[in-house]
Amino acid sequence: MGPKFRAWYKNDNEMISWSSLLYGHNLRNVFMRPDMCGLILMQSTELNDKLGEEIWHKDILDETIVNPFSRKEEINRYVVDKKDGMWVLTDSKGLQRHDEFLFKKNSRCVKVGNIFENSELLEKSHES
Repeated sequence: MGPKFRAWYKNDNEMISWSSLLYGHNLRNVFMRPDMCGLILMQSTELNDKLGEEIWHKDILDETIVNPFSRKEEINRYVVDKKDGMWVLTDSKGLQRHDEFLFKKNSRCVKVGNIFENSELLEKSHES
């Protein structure tokens, strides 16, 4: 299967599907100069979360873990990003720990949104 894309359309604050990109925009401009079109392109990672939802670049994922010291459940919140050709998980501040690769954690995470439509989720994780 070939790569799939979607885009955040900054002018209207809406997510645009691949089919809408194909039929509604000049594809040459979309890929060569997305900023000129007011678009932020995102690629599918072709991985699913633990509920079977497709994960995209710039999605927000939650991983529930049990703290080994307190034995209480905690939620780690990540943003999907791409670094050196690999899908990585960064924290809400954009920092990546050495072992946070999407392929290692996707089946333990749940997609809760994306940074464009659900930016308030990142603000909440800054507070904790």
